[in-house]
Amino acid sequence: MQEKLSRHKWVRVLLRPTVPLGVMVVLAAGSMAQKSATYDEAALLASGARYLRTLDNRVNAENPPLLKAFYALPTWLLGWDAPPAPASTFYSYRMHDAIAYGNRALYSQKHPLLLLFFCRLMVVGVAVGLGLLLYRLAAGAWSATTAGVLLWIYVLSPNILAHARLFTPDLGCTFFVLAVTAALMRLLASGRPRDALVLGLTLGGALLAKFTTVLLIPALAVQTALWFRLEPTCRKNWRRTFGLLAAAAAVALVTVNAAYGFRGTFPRLEALSVRSPLVRRFQAVPGIRAVPLPVPEAYVRGFDIVAYNNRPGFPAVFMGRVYPKGDSWWYYYLIAVALKTPLPLLIVWILGGLAFLRVRRRFASRAAVFAVPPVLLFLNFSLIAFRQLGLRYILPMWPFLILLAGFFVEELWDRATPGVRRVALILGLWYVGESVWIFPDYLGYFNELAGGPAGGWEYLASSNADWGQDLPKLARWQRAHGDPDMYVLYYGAAPLEAYGVRSVPWGQLPFPEYAAISVTNYYLCSKIPLVAYLFGECRPVARLGTSIYVYRLGPELAAEFLRRAEAEAASGHPDR
Repeated sequence: MQEKLSRHKWVRVLLRPTVPLGVMVVLAAGSMAQKSATYDEAALLASGARYLRTLDNRVNAENPPLLKAFYALPTWLLGWDAPPAPASTFYSYRMHDAIAYGNRALYSQKHPLLLLFFCRLMVVGVAVGLGLLLYRLAAGAWSATTAGVLLWIYVLSPNILAHARLFTPDLGCTFFVLAVTAALMRLLASGRPRDALVLGLTLGGALLAKFTTVLLIPALAVQTALWFRLEPTCRKNWRRTFGLLAAAAAVALVTVNAAYGFRGTFPRLEALSVRSPLVRRFQAVPGIRAVPLPVPEAYVRGFDIVAYNNRPGFPAVFMGRVYPKGDSWWYYYLIAVALKTPLPLLIVWILGGLAFLRVRRRFASRAAVFAVPPVLLFLNFSLIAFRQLGLRYILPMWPFLILLAGFFVEELWDRATPGVRRVALILGLWYVGESVWIFPDYLGYFNELAGGPAGGWEYLASSNADWGQDLPKLARWQRAHGDPDMYVLYYGAAPLEAYGVRSVPWGQLPFPEYAAISVTNYYLCSKIPLVAYLFGECRPVARLGTSIYVYRLGPELAAEFLRRAEAEAASGHPDR
């Protein structure tokens, strides 16, 4: 079957990496040009630009500096003249401090939206790098045809495209988790010093990308143990391998310390002021608290901020309900994957798992090494981490799951019947159609089980559907309708005027002609009487992107709402 396909010139062209990766760049760039800054992009950009000039990561310290600085490189070419960061933003445990400063810094630039666009292009570059790495890994395990198909699955994934165009660390973290795993696999198989150097640099980069990657440290131990368990012939060289792993760890630590200018290295926990219950528990252990840590103090303090914010108290929305103090569900990410993954891809993952079972002996050791990171990430965010705000937290699982699909794709060419191939073709066309249809609204993608993007927010909100991305569509709608007066209850941090959105203060009387409400605010602001009334009794006149609904507030609606409010007040039992 592969030989037949390779005789078709157009198939060979389509399966070259440059074609799908080029399509990815076009889709990501076309989408991000139509989207406003999401909740904390301005804070990340301002922090990255500041780090490039000062090597100081105290602003937005809960994110290590590497990705922020790399994404902010266009500020060197396009200019960056920001006000000084106030001391209140240094190591702040309130993310809104950094967000407020980020907005002041970004939107005071001469061309803030153009600057954001070019910085986002750097994220697209990382996404292309991740695609190339995925292709190389697939081509090393299977045929070039299978690798090309998997690359198409990657570049058309709505969840990958959603984050491949945002100035956030999620896509970069995804790249480094796969890169570290690939580097470890290469070192375990080769035992060469240069591969230890690559692993050390890659691990150091991962630790500087997002604090989530700290999970790679126990993962590496488990992966190494599984490798020696499943590859008995490698055990005779265990001393050399462990020596190379120790060297890689040393390179990683030097990399992390270098990024912080070697300032504050070897802090003792007992000397630090920390707030998170997790770090305080370590601080209380006599054998740990006095030991000098081989990382900068700033790194520990940033980790403490992340751990502190990963606690009860932050509102959560799940399955149609708002939890004002937050909550945690072991099945949250199972639901998220089931509702936000295209159904054809879910089917291919299942078929890939079944195909793997038939060849598991041949791939046992490599599969074990590659299975550890996604399993560990999933268990951590499902059972340990409290804040469950979006699928983006488990995005690093996606490349591993796409590789799992490779077992089915390879079997499809080799042994599948014509009927199975026809079904696979239908699944492929369905998958392509899903990605084309949702453009440019990848962040709010939901599959048919959730009722599509129009119904998905009723199950999952926040960064799953509504992260402040649709202000440009609201501005265009306003212009098309004569710039009417409008209430805007927007779930985001970007200033409305930066995108040309006009609004009147919420609650101002008489009612304006329209009200625009972000879907997450249906939950977070459900105690506001007008929000509750519109949500429960009225139909929107427009749905903008996947996140903003527009309602007409005509005289009849205003009169009926006020009549009900007066009746509830008179009864002494308002329902809101």
